[in-house]
Amino acid sequence: PTREPFQFTVDIHNPADREMTVAMPKWYSFSTVNILDDTLMGSSHYQFNITGLDATHQAVELIVTPKFCSKHKTIAKICTPWANGFNRFHQLDGDEKVTIWTPESRPINYNTTQNPIVVELMLDSDCRYSISIRQSFGEMLAQIVQQFSHWLPAHLVAILCLALKHQLSITPKGERFRCGAFHKALATCTPFFI
Repeated sequence: PTREPFQFTVDIHNPADREMTVAMPKWYSFSTVNILDDTLMGSSHYQFNITGLDATHQAVELIVTPKFCSKHKTIAKICTPWANGFNRFHQLDGDEKVTIWTPESRPINYNTTQNPIVVELMLDSDCRYSISIRQSFGEMLAQIVQQFSHWLPAHLVAILCLALKHQLSITPKGERFRCGAFHKALATCTPFFI
């Protein structure tokens, strides 16, 4: 409730004209893919369906660049359908990027082609935009560190134990300690010792 004046923006369009599907590459790519060179004047809504973004270590950046306007307000709504209740909203004030990632990997036998991650852009109708997408190397590394760093101490202890077992096995009884090669210690271990 307010006594201040406010404004509604109405955008009448065919939803199929403003809905685009973007396929994410399976392996890392340094290239930026241009999705839309120029939005229509007066348009305020676009929807992008991102397929192939289904693992927790993947991340992309949606780059929304305003054209011919100095100030604008853009809102991005990101919906991951297989993560219940995971809807994010992001407000862009300038030439910014929206990082898109999934909080959990897609379930087995879940079809991401029919139910992809959906990004809805609510644009300023007085501006025109160019929209592109690229993989986010920094966010991918951050996701990998966040999800797998707790395994590192256990793996290091296991490797040190294997190296110690190898050192003890190559030193005959009663002789001076012999130092073996570290890579041989890992190559000669058996499943029993692992």
